[in-house]
Amino acid sequence: MEPFAIRNLGGIGGLRQPVIPMQLEAVLSHAVAFIPVLVFLGALRLMDSYKLVPRNRILVALGSGAVAAGICYAVNSAAFHFLPAGNEYARFGAPVVEELAKAVIGCS
Repeated sequence: MEPFAIRNLGGIGGLRQPVIPMQLEAVLSHAVAFIPVLVFLGALRLMDSYKLVPRNRILVALGSGAVAAGICYAVNSAAFHFLPAGNEYARFGAPVVEELAKAVIGCS
């Protein structure tokens, strides 16, 4: 699989080198992906005229989701690397891992 920068932005000259280093690309893509979440939460907060959900509870929920996502990323990356049936794992194994991670993080 080609990196995003090469696939979508071409390369530098004929070398086809990434325009943006992969680590920086990952940080930027995660930051951009987080913007809609913040806008949505801000809109919900503005519409909640009675302020029924404290800000700390929202921050804990976001943090818990980030921890669960990190766990899922690590487990699923290892599974895709070591298991031969990548497509089958993606359809049947990864959702189970994700739901279990959310359950474990949510109950703690």
